Amino acid sequence: MSKPDKAGDFFEYGVTTVAIATRGTPEVRVEDAALAAALSPEPGYRELFLSMRDRIAHGEQMPMPGLYRGKDGIYTIHFFAYPALAALTLTLPRRLCLLFVHRIVHPIVRMHACAVHHAIVLT
Repeated sequence: MSKPDKAGDFFEYGVTTVAIATRGTPEVRVEDAALAAALSPEPGYRELFLSMRDRIAHGEQMPMPGLYRGKDGIYTIHFFAYPALAALTLTLPRRLCLLFVHRIVHPIVRMHACAVHHAIVLT
């Protein structure tokens, strides 16, 4: 498996994916840029997301090229279909597991299954 090519509009798609995965909206906030920095330890990208975070926090109209502040928040110029699909890979497995555990598994086993799931996700 090869590493993803983080070039071009990656930073816009990456931060939008984080926003959708954490809050279900393509609106980009300070915490999204901070989390994107934590998830992108490669040289250059961490700094780029931290710079984005700081510019958003300072209220810049255009925190980064392709990232604009509107009346109701900050959004990228790209449609968010790709980030929405990518966000599913971050949220769907956990949600399916929780649905299965809470609807099907006996209540006594429920606590054990959630603990195992969280241990797997956190490692």
